[in-house]
Amino acid sequence: MKTAARRALAMVTAGPMLALWSTPTFAGSKPYDATLTGYVVQQSGKSMSLGEGVVLKEHDVVFRGKLAWFDTATLATPVTFTAAGGEFTVVQTAVLRLAAKVIGGDLETLPKGTRTYCDNNHHNTAKGLANLASAGLLSLGARLRSDTQVCLVDKDANGDFESAFVIGIKKPEDRHLVDITPVTYTDKMLTPIEGDSVVEVEYLDGDALSGPQFSINMRVAGEHFQFAALHMFALRSGSIPMRVPSRQPVKAKKLPQYLSFGSAQLMAQAIDPFTRAATVDILSDFRLDGFVIQPLPQYLYIYY
Repeated sequence: MKTAARRALAMVTAGPMLALWSTPTFAGSKPYDATLTGYVVQQSGKSMSLGEGVVLKEHDVVFRGKLAWFDTATLATPVTFTAAGGEFTVVQTAVLRLAAKVIGGDLETLPKGTRTYCDNNHHNTAKGLANLASAGLLSLGARLRSDTQVCLVDKDANGDFESAFVIGIKKPEDRHLVDITPVTYTDKMLTPIEGDSVVEVEYLDGDALSGPQFSINMRVAGEHFQFAALHMFALRSGSIPMRVPSRQPVKAKKLPQYLSFGSAQLMAQAIDPFTRAATVDILSDFRLDGFVIQPLPQYLYIYY
């Protein structure tokens, strides 16, 4: 049998097997995700003055800084579009945050220099999905997670959003950029966050399970963010990046002990064994020269 005929026969023979065992490959096989730019400590809300021999009790706040968005965008008109069978709207008053990194779907096809901004608030669609389920439209509910987040894309960085995608889409075939009617936006650096928006370093005198420690807390527009002991923060002052755990223990055997929260620094001198009050030297406060703070995804450490 000639070679060409053999190849043709092989293709015909393999055809049904390929159709049976192969699975379709979609350009948007990876879930969408976005890392938004961090918060900036724009103004000091100093709680305590610098100095030596400062005595701290439970829940005393050593450092406090007022927060601003690093880079934001606001819309000239609202945006409404459909993705994965659901309708999404970004209102004109929404404050969109610049994404430092986006992944998933077909985002790898975007040109360099693309600017992506995401709605800071997640759209809780759980109620809507429950309504869909009661109406018998389960297929739509299966395409979206209960929490979704809208991102708008300016492909050529010309000041207009032309595309959108939604974080929280389940099915790979639904993960693709959606064209929208171009809408103009205004970007702004260091936008103050309204309401009670601060980062604080608080002293905790410990309990039966944990000893004295300092904890980083954040409130954004009045919403309090709870961080586990192993949660990490990315801190940057100028061009110097660092990672800091949300809680830093004070070790009696290491006293005096130096502790750093970015540019905010102190020296723990002593812990009273009876009252558990801490005596510290407050060395420096948050700098206001573009000091950026950003919570990172929680890391899991395994000790063995």
